[in-house]
Amino acid sequence: MFYNITARRTTHLEDFKADMAALFDLLHRLAIHPVVIDRLPLAAAREVHARIDRGGLGGKIVLLPWPEA
Repeated sequence: MFYNITARRTTHLEDFKADMAALFDLLHRLAIHPVVIDRLPLAAAREVHARIDRGGLGGKIVLLPWPEA
């Protein structure tokens, strides 16, 4: 089933909130393991969106609000 997070938040706010609560619970319990392919500083957001638009990423990119150590 296709899930559009933007549409869900806009058209079914309470369901969206329940979905997010369930997702964060699964993450907290380590029941799911997202594939993180890159971690970049928040300043790279423009570059990240360009990569997403090109497609074929194969995982998630995490934007960090602080410089990586």
